[in-house]
Amino acid sequence: VYTIPGRLTAMLRDKWKLNKILNPNGNSKNRNDYRHHAIDAFVVASTSLGLFQRIRSNGSTGDKPYQQFDLDDMKRRVRRIIVSHRPNHKTNRKLFEETAYGLVQGDSDYNLVYRKPLKDLTAGEIKRIRDDKLRREIEDWVNLYRDEKNGLRLALNKVSDSKNIRRIRLLKKKYPVYSVVHGSQKQHEKVYRDEDNHHVDIIDVGEGKWVGEGMSTPDACRNSGVEIWREKYPDAILKMRVHKGDMLRLQDGDRERIYVVKGLDVRAGRFKMCEHNESGNLKKRHDDDDDPFRWLLLSFSKLKERKSRQVHVDCLGRVYNYSNFG
Repeated sequence: VYTIPGRLTAMLRDKWKLNKILNPNGNSKNRNDYRHHAIDAFVVASTSLGLFQRIRSNGSTGDKPYQQFDLDDMKRRVRRIIVSHRPNHKTNRKLFEETAYGLVQGDSDYNLVYRKPLKDLTAGEIKRIRDDKLRREIEDWVNLYRDEKNGLRLALNKVSDSKNIRRIRLLKKKYPVYSVVHGSQKQHEKVYRDEDNHHVDIIDVGEGKWVGEGMSTPDACRNSGVEIWREKYPDAILKMRVHKGDMLRLQDGDRERIYVVKGLDVRAGRFKMCEHNESGNLKKRHDDDDDPFRWLLLSFSKLKERKSRQVHVDCLGRVYNYSNFG
């Protein structure tokens, strides 16, 4: 077993024009596509100790990794690669957010209250300050500094310093929540929000209509896979159970594409997905006007229309329908 320096790998990719496979308009490595790892693996596999010694002695690499090498054939092979992603089906993970909330009684709009440093408030959080009088006072200060640079920060600092307030109570709306009672007389109660959805069941409720029913991680631990939506839809047919990291094959015009599920947005009734090969900071790329990448936000109701099927991709890139896997 031997290794080669990263600089040598980069030099060979450039010399053999391999960067153009995933970056047709340039000759730099495209790290926004997971398949660049396959190209690096090809370079390492094509590098012998003899080639390494020739490069060190006289800088000779040759125009091809081997005599029969065909760059167009290499392009076709790389672009056919399906990247395998590891889904997270486990329940032994973080159950709740770290913030402990108090319960708000008799408020129809909000059911939780928590504390946050006053100076760290955002403009949107000001309207959720629980103390009406303090909220109006802070709004007046914000309006006073509206036209100043960093006006929000200036206004919050003024209020904090003048009234000697460091933390402030904010209202929040979230269902469901999970209660923890403690104390010798069980007199204290705090509630927590679930960290994330464990999975979403896509079910056929009749007349060709598909809906998604989510289950939080705490509920998944308690119910051990029980289909709790059966009470609501007793005759529904389970089409698929989708976790983060699972992969779906979707119809896209006249061709099929394979996507990986990155987010389970049950409240909005949709999955956040991207194609299997997309890499990098996806949120940052989505927000970058110069980057063509955009999330696919697909509602549960559109899954049938897109002829979606759950698939498994093994470590060699072989694709199986979930019903035929395992």
